[in-house]
Amino acid sequence: MNSKKTIIFIVLLAITFANSIFGQQEKENSFRFFRGGSIDFYFSMQTDLFSGIGGKFGSCVSLNKDVSSIYWNPAQLPFLPYRQIELDFIPPFSMNIGNYYDITTEVEAQIDAAIADFITSETTVEYTKVTPVYKHVGGLNNFSISVPTSKMWKNSAIAFSHNRAMDIQLNLLGNGLSTLLDIKKDVGDQKMIIKFRNDMDINLLLRTQISRMSFALAKRWTPTYSTGITINRYSGDIFIDAKFKIDGIMEIAGNEYVFNDPYDPHIDFKNGEQNDLNQSIFTQFDGKSWGFKFGNLYQPNRTFVFGAVLEIAPPINFNGTMIVKQNMMPALNSGALIGDSNGEEEIVDPLKLDLAKLTLTEPFENPTDDKCEVRLPSSFTLGMAYQAGFLTGNVNLIGYFGQFSFSTLGVTRGIKFKYGIRSSFDLWLFQLGLGFTALNEIREGTDNDEEAAKNILLPQLSLGFGYPITKNLKTQALLFAAPTPVFKWNFLFGF
Repeated sequence: MNSKKTIIFIVLLAITFANSIFGQQEKENSFRFFRGGSIDFYFSMQTDLFSGIGGKFGSCVSLNKDVSSIYWNPAQLPFLPYRQIELDFIPPFSMNIGNYYDITTEVEAQIDAAIADFITSETTVEYTKVTPVYKHVGGLNNFSISVPTSKMWKNSAIAFSHNRAMDIQLNLLGNGLSTLLDIKKDVGDQKMIIKFRNDMDINLLLRTQISRMSFALAKRWTPTYSTGITINRYSGDIFIDAKFKIDGIMEIAGNEYVFNDPYDPHIDFKNGEQNDLNQSIFTQFDGKSWGFKFGNLYQPNRTFVFGAVLEIAPPINFNGTMIVKQNMMPALNSGALIGDSNGEEEIVDPLKLDLAKLTLTEPFENPTDDKCEVRLPSSFTLGMAYQAGFLTGNVNLIGYFGQFSFSTLGVTRGIKFKYGIRSSFDLWLFQLGLGFTALNEIREGTDNDEEAAKNILLPQLSLGFGYPITKNLKTQALLFAAPTPVFKWNFLFGF
C-alpha cells in the first residue's frame, strides 16, 4: 500500500459514486471544487533476512568469530576462547522520501487524469500534499551471550540470543479531502441539479512484529572441524487499526440529506435503518512456531575457513480477530463493485434508489478471517573466508527454498527468494559488505491482480567502522541498505 494509490482510490471512489447513481452525460457532471487535503505517510521496515545480527554481513564463516555466530553459523561458537555478550541498538531515524523522490508531481498527474472529464473552467483544484517519511523508532534489537562449556563437554559451547527478526510499521494520516460535485439530471422536460459533497479523514496503523529466541549448542570434534545447531522459537503479532471517517451531504431541490446524522427524520432508526458512511478495520493476530539451523565449519589453518549452513524456517500460523465494518447504499450491487459481475451489472440499481432517503445505508458483508500465515524462507549457504595481513574477506553462496509471504482470506502476497551472493571485506577498523538476492514477486489468490514481477535482483550494501574501546569491549557502527536503510550500533564484550 502507498499514499499515491490511496489518493487515487479516494478520488475515483467519489467520482464513481456520483456518476454511477446519476448517470454521466458529457459535461453534465462537474466538480465545483476538489480539495486534496494532506496525507502524511510513515513507514518503517527492519528484518534480519538481510542485515542479520551483530557486525557481520551475511557471512556463515569468519576468521574473526564472535557470539553472533548463533545466527550466522553455530559451528563457530566452540572457537571462541571466552564468554561474550553482544548488544545491537537501532537509534531513532527519520528521512523524508519526498526530498529524494518527486512523488508530488506523480500524484498531481494521476489526479489530473482521474478528474479530467469532470472539471470546467470554474473548477477549483487543490492537489493533495503528500509527506512520505521513512523512519525507525529505535531500541534494542538484539541481545546475545555465549559460554564455553569445556568443563561439561570438552571443546563445546552454548549460546542464547533474543532479537527482533522483523518489524514492519505503517502509519497513514489523511486529512481534509473534500469534493463538491454538481450533477445535472434530466427528469422529463426538466433538468434537476443535485449537489453532492463529501469529506474524508483517514487514520491507519499497521504493525507486524516477529521476535526470535535462540538457543545454540556446538562441539568442536577435531582441532579443525566443528558442528553446531541453533533452535529458534518465533513469536509475533499482527495489528491493524484503520478508520475512514466519511461525511457527506446531498442536496436536491433545496432539500439536504446528511449522512451520519443521528436525527435525520428521513431515516427510521427505530426499525434499524441507518445513514452511516464510516468504515473501519480492526485486526489483531498472534502466533508462534519453531525452526532450526545446522552448521558445519572446517578451518585447516589461520588463513582459510570453510563452512556450510542449513536453515529451516517454519511457517508461523497467526490466529486472532478480524473485524471489518463497511456501510453501503442499498442500491449498490456488491458484485459489480468488487468486479464479480463480468460487466453485466451497473454498480447502482436505480430501481433500488429511494430519492426520499438518499442517505440510507446498510452494513456490507465483508469476508473476514481468524487466521493468517506468515512464511519465512529456508536456505542453504556455502561460505569461505580468507585472511591476508590486515585484510579479511569472505564470500557466501546462498540457495533459498521457501518464501517470505503473508496469506489470509485466500490471498498471498510476498517474495520468493531464489539465490544470493554476499561478500564482505574487513580492513583494520573498516568493513564493506556487498551482495544481491534474486527473487520473484508473489501475487496469488485473486483474478484481477497485476502480473507478478519476475527475476528481480535486489542489491545489498553495508558499511561499518569498529573500534576497541578497551581490551575486552569493542563497538561498531554499521549502516545497511538491504534493501531499506538501517543504522545499527553494536557492542561486543568478552569476559
